[in-house]
Amino acid sequence: MFGRLLIAYPRTALCIEVGHEMTIKPAFGDEDFSTAEQGLLLEQQIRAFDTITAVESVEPKICETFQTIVSAILTIYTQQAYPIRRLRVINQLLRMQSANPLIFSPEVCDLLAAPVDLTSESISLSSDSGLQQYTTHLVASQKIYNTLYNVAADLTVIRNSLAAWSTLLQDVSDNDSLRRCIDDIPNFRLQLDCLTEYLEGQDLVLERLSTLKLLEMLNEALKPLPAACIVVKMMELGVQYSRLGNTAEAGSVLHKAQKYLNDIADDSSNMLASRWHLSYAEYSLSVGNVETR
Repeated sequence: MFGRLLIAYPRTALCIEVGHEMTIKPAFGDEDFSTAEQGLLLEQQIRAFDTITAVESVEPKICETFQTIVSAILTIYTQQAYPIRRLRVINQLLRMQSANPLIFSPEVCDLLAAPVDLTSESISLSSDSGLQQYTTHLVASQKIYNTLYNVAADLTVIRNSLAAWSTLLQDVSDNDSLRRCIDDIPNFRLQLDCLTEYLEGQDLVLERLSTLKLLEMLNEALKPLPAACIVVKMMELGVQYSRLGNTAEAGSVLHKAQKYLNDIADDSSNMLASRWHLSYAEYSLSVGNVETR
């Protein structure tokens, strides 16, 4: 019942009378709840709104309500008291903004674009003590969202973020170790997928290669993960290696992809097999092997 209430709230605007005017008040923003409780409840409101916008168009009244929710949670999660929670929420909002650039007011956009400095002496991490292991991931994620939102992305920011993520994933081997350093794994995969497409469009082949390697590391650590997800990214990685002239790595990755391909027994196997053969054919041509069948 309580969960349905939380999900239903963004569909309505809770209006209260102030003087002779009606204004919108965010839910759960009163003295009945502690600051941390208010923040958690408003986070749920944001997730619910995200779910709604993913499947249907958004009415202006709902957008107006959502702006109020966003302003409320960013007021509660100050950079001084709740820096990591604030950063986590900002990343979620930036992801929503990347899908719908007009969803936020200019004032909110400025707040989302502001860099988060976690090294300042005025910042306390005591309230976010259980979230500190996600700092590296979240900082890099925010930088990627913001630089891709600009007209011209900063290549240095992309490279530094990829390097930070690569360091995080070096020792990851399973779901548990992954959850200890990555805050939101599904959306991290989505961000890497989007970054791969962007880098391909910009012809930034070395950075795309690094991103594909991160996806390979991430996919192999996730269990269970459909083998099709692994095969597709491995094929892209193998082809990218091949086009860069690193045929040894290309052959290794494509043969590994073939092993995963043999484990697929659903209707997608034929399509993936055809795609793998095309990838392997390109690799074979790059090494001068025109006899491979």
